[in-house]
Amino acid sequence: MHNSDSQSATPSVHLLRSVGSWAILVAAFATSPWLYLGTLGAIRSNTNDPRQWLPRGFQEAVTYQWLQDHFGNDEMTVVSWPGCVLGDPRAGQLAEALLRESEPSYFERATTGDQLLQKLRAPPLDLSRNEAIRRLSGVMVGPDGKTTCLVLTVSERGKQNRAAAVAQILETAQQQVGIPPDQLRLGGATVDGATIDIESRRMLVELSCVSGAIALLITWSQLRSVRMAVLILINNAFCTTGSLAFLYYTGGHMNLTMTMLPALVSVLSMSGAIHIINYYRAALLTTSDQSAPWRAVRDGWQPCTLSSLTTAIGLSSLAVSNIVPVKMFGIYSAAGVLLTLLGVLVLIPAGLTVWPPSASRRNRHRERAGDSWLVNTWAEWVWNKPAWIIMTFIVGLGLTAYGLTRLHSTVSLYYRFGAASRILQDYGWLEQNVGPLSPLELVIHFNDVSEDSLWSQLDHVRSIEQVVRRHGRVGATLSASSFAPPQSRSTGMQRVIRQAVLRRSAGELEQRMQAAGLVAHSADSQRLWRISVRTSALSYTSSDRLTEELKVELDPIIENVPGATITYTGVLPLMYRAQRSLLSDLTTSFMMAFALISLVMMFYLRSIAAGLVAMLPNIIPVVMVFGFMGWLDIWIEIGTIMTASVAMGIAVDDTLHLLTWYRRVAVSTTAREAVRRALAHCAKAMVLTTLTCSCAMLVFSYSSFMPIRRFAWLMAAQLFVGLVGDLVLLPALLSTRLGKLFQSRSTAREPDEP
Repeated sequence: MHNSDSQSATPSVHLLRSVGSWAILVAAFATSPWLYLGTLGAIRSNTNDPRQWLPRGFQEAVTYQWLQDHFGNDEMTVVSWPGCVLGDPRAGQLAEALLRESEPSYFERATTGDQLLQKLRAPPLDLSRNEAIRRLSGVMVGPDGKTTCLVLTVSERGKQNRAAAVAQILETAQQQVGIPPDQLRLGGATVDGATIDIESRRMLVELSCVSGAIALLITWSQLRSVRMAVLILINNAFCTTGSLAFLYYTGGHMNLTMTMLPALVSVLSMSGAIHIINYYRAALLTTSDQSAPWRAVRDGWQPCTLSSLTTAIGLSSLAVSNIVPVKMFGIYSAAGVLLTLLGVLVLIPAGLTVWPPSASRRNRHRERAGDSWLVNTWAEWVWNKPAWIIMTFIVGLGLTAYGLTRLHSTVSLYYRFGAASRILQDYGWLEQNVGPLSPLELVIHFNDVSEDSLWSQLDHVRSIEQVVRRHGRVGATLSASSFAPPQSRSTGMQRVIRQAVLRRSAGELEQRMQAAGLVAHSADSQRLWRISVRTSALSYTSSDRLTEELKVELDPIIENVPGATITYTGVLPLMYRAQRSLLSDLTTSFMMAFALISLVMMFYLRSIAAGLVAMLPNIIPVVMVFGFMGWLDIWIEIGTIMTASVAMGIAVDDTLHLLTWYRRVAVSTTAREAVRRALAHCAKAMVLTTLTCSCAMLVFSYSSFMPIRRFAWLMAAQLFVGLVGDLVLLPALLSTRLGKLFQSRSTAREPDEP
């Protein structure tokens, strides 16, 4: 028996520990203003640009920026309502009111269907009303030939605060035009961003607080100690505000994904605190009350450090993603997890030293430290049935693994917002009554920029547009031909006269087209013609191979036009690129996390074979959960890819604590007894941490943003499967000959017994 701590700790040692603990608590308190200001700054920095969910660093992104540089900002908001028809003056009144409402305005341009109709019917075009409506059909006029809309181009101020811009629309419509907010139908990237802004604020304030409260309640109900619960709460506040302050002071900003940061750091700090308190309870059996907190640190620092490291590795592996919010979430959440280690190994022991549980509570911990009938029965069953247990897991793993080959990814609007959400209902109404809203941009380059070539180039653009219109998934198009004189079917002298007249007006027409954002000139002396293609934003295949299918039809046509090339760009190709990168991001981040965590396990266990065997219970949650998703044909999206690496990093925590205790007791006892005592020490803490993390995560299943909702459900599912693996499969593996891989007599230390 070893009672060195209790025997050698003199009053002076206890005094030094007490003074040091007070110093730690005072230092933590002194940082609170800095943490508070940083947290407040992080919350205020919340911004959600829908395009930040699209991949960066790819050619598609570079080309899309090139489009905006030449044709201007294309972030627009579509506004309509039941009864908004051609001739209704309210659309024009709303447009004027929004442009003059504030200075600077949230919007830089406002266009109504009546305005465009008037331009098409005025000289020099002089189109008939039916022809003008036909040209605007699907873009500004609905299929009934009457319903129209207002299109707003967002200013820089509007981009900085999209929620305020949308609120301005609702308020102005009601006060200036008399249209109630519940009658307005809004769509476009600005509305997407505003919806995400509002939801992220709700998550940051409401759901994060509820999540923390539930986790704390579960922890207190199991610990049955108010003082311990308060210490965990203080540590929780320190770690959470510290992670937000770090985000703010390093120049980061909040977005919807980042709102998961405080909740994740909160539950992980509680998980670490539960484990260190578990070591504290064990230390109370062998040492004095004053020495127990630091004895807990001595016994638990290694598994706690490795647990935080593996979790941070799992999170930081998300940095390989090309989706910026996912990348930043991985980096900052990994930093937050490492911060929790400081709280677990320093702040909690200092608090237990200065403010320990009451004497009766400590004695109760000692009395309850006896053998548990349930744990003994469980350990006995696992020891007697290891082959059956291992075979069951292998069969289940094989059946679900095939489902991984059936996984598909998507970035469809349906997978970002719930089917019952207001934004999807508005999109549905707009697409049914006005036209499709998802854009694909075609830009045709001509080397000849002379006025004489304008009309021949326009004819080519018109021909290409007709081919595009015939595609099954194209709902509408808009190009310079929509604002150009109709093609003439005249021949002979009439044709010559008409061409002469048109040639004289070529300069004026080109200026008008440039003002409309449909024609531009590049720096390398090319004339650029833009064809805006619209397809449904609500289609599950909105980001599929539409671009490739159009290339097959259009590229041969362009090749036969001298001096012409074509560029495919816009949000749709970016979404398709994002969709293709989701599966690769999932695979890459998971494989990176698996490799790095495996190296950590090998280093800790000092055995390659032991490290790989220890990883088996931690890959099962990912394979099984994602395999079931493949079998059930559930598509993965942005929120889904974050769960695999994160869940594996968290699940390894329980593996490390169980193996740590098994290795320590295996030195002086049989393998059978080592399994029993390891489960007796760790099982309750493992169940409690999993329950705490899962329940705290499930609070976010009430989010209206579907990626966060799926993140919550998948995290909870994988943590539960990981717990089963650690409580069933890992002890079964230790009960076979593989258990000898983990018995290291040269490094293991026999734990002190009472």
